[in-house]
Amino acid sequence: MIRKIALGLFLCNAVLISQSQLINVASSANGGKATARDYGTYGSPRYPSNINDGSLKTNWAGMRMPAWCQIEFNQEYIIKSVRCIADYHTQSYRIELSRDGTNWKTITSHTTPDFKPSGESEGADIHELQINNYPARFVRIVITTTDAPRSHIFQAIIDELEVFGSLSEQNPRKSIKDVALARNGGKATARDYGTYGTPRYPSNINDGNPQTNWAGMRMPAWCQIEFNQEYIIKSVRCIANYHTQSYRIELSRDGTNWKTITSHTTPDFKPSGESEGKDIHEVRINNYPARFARVVITSTDAPHSHIFQAIIDDLEVFGY
Repeated sequence: MIRKIALGLFLCNAVLISQSQLINVASSANGGKATARDYGTYGSPRYPSNINDGSLKTNWAGMRMPAWCQIEFNQEYIIKSVRCIADYHTQSYRIELSRDGTNWKTITSHTTPDFKPSGESEGADIHELQINNYPARFVRIVITTTDAPRSHIFQAIIDELEVFGSLSEQNPRKSIKDVALARNGGKATARDYGTYGTPRYPSNINDGNPQTNWAGMRMPAWCQIEFNQEYIIKSVRCIANYHTQSYRIELSRDGTNWKTITSHTTPDFKPSGESEGKDIHEVRINNYPARFARVVITSTDAPHSHIFQAIIDDLEVFGY
């Protein structure tokens, strides 16, 4: 389980890269094409293409049960992991892979938490599964049950379906993972953090859960993660929300000398709360060796009266 993501969110707006590197092969930016049994059009259309657009501010919604949505990749890949982001009511689903779009193999079944039924912003569930090199060209999610009232037009709602794979197994030891993640040994520290209401600890930035966040009180604010060893870094992704924030992300081998790999300014979210939207900024890196990652927030439009000046949901660093 795992991460909500966020980030107006463009998770994998990247072109195909080297064969030994994992990419989200389901992403529309990488050639994935989504179709579904049906989709809802009430309010904002919930097209099948929303499930692989890299934005957690959009979603696909099915109207009839069982509901399903599938993605065809631009070619066959060796699949390493699958991640599904869902919210709004309890839903039970299975995820399947196929080489031909006809014969399917179920790789996982999952039931989301019981979210409050009053809206779609109460929470999100990320279910992630590691797979042992399964060849596939298609992925499909089938929602089998939901506790959505029958009166609801949208019976099934999925924010995003991500499938990570590579073109070949030239070097099986080079498996990409989030080296910043706490469960992979990452340790987070920060200049400071806020404790008003729910504490916004530095460890929230790498707990794999975008429903928690780190919040800095003084500008410039920074939070860094030390990995359990040095890795070859392939990509970095930052999930942020609440106000416009300008930040840079840096890498280091020793925690003293830093290299800026990207600078970014988030969209102008509404200042009334933290649930209006999230921004995901991702950057590909050409094999940079590092043991530390740091996000430095240099400016924010948060009022000076706000205790939390900087808010980052998650900082993910993928390497081997």
